Amino acid sequence: PATSTAELRIAAQDYHCALFAAPLLAAAEREAPGLNLTFLPMARQPALHALERGEVEIAIGFLRAPNDSFVAEPLFDQGYAVVARAHHPRLAQLATLDGYCGERHLIVSQSGERRGIADQALAKLGRERRVVAALPYFLAALATVSRTDLVATLPRALVEAFATHFSLAVVEPPVALRRFPVAVVRHRRSIGNGAVDWVLGALASIPDDHDGTTLGSARSRASASSANSAATMNAAPGK
Repeated sequence: PATSTAELRIAAQDYHCALFAAPLLAAAEREAPGLNLTFLPMARQPALHALERGEVEIAIGFLRAPNDSFVAEPLFDQGYAVVARAHHPRLAQLATLDGYCGERHLIVSQSGERRGIADQALAKLGRERRVVAALPYFLAALATVSRTDLVATLPRALVEAFATHFSLAVVEPPVALRRFPVAVVRHRRSIGNGAVDWVLGALASIPDDHDGTTLGSARSRASASSANSAATMNAAPGK
């Protein structure tokens, strides 16, 4: 990798770009300065289709290998957290089910659908919340919540990385939400591609801020979760 001048394209949502682009590019500057990386805004089936067509070399996200043509490596197991601006007038009530359901919610949805994983969990309890807005990007959601009294339920890794930047308070969801494994996927034809191998190794070496280990060390935990979550991976992990 030290002398590689390869051009690699990575399919990822803005949330995964926000988490992985900076440490990955920093590692490339140290170890593979000639490597060129382009992140493309794709998720789920479009990302897998792009891999199959050779339009990208790597995909990151809530993904699983649909057949033997793909190889998936779990990175970490994703949970959720509730965010509100630091001086939200009802912040103390957000951790209660009544308080959570009584707020106006923002959801992240590329399709525009205003129903997500939290709504599914609430419905099982006979409860519901009011989702008043949908945005297509996670960082836009953080920025919007920081400047309004809206609240959002977002991936915990993103929240922990950027809550301070956006002056947000973080609250535990008052309802149990299922977790999703985040994986990096490649097409089998890229096995032996040194540049792709290096990127996957660099991703696995990124520190996991949850427990001070690396993302690679979370693979066994994510693999166990992947087996339990495979049936739900094709359903959008809305918030």
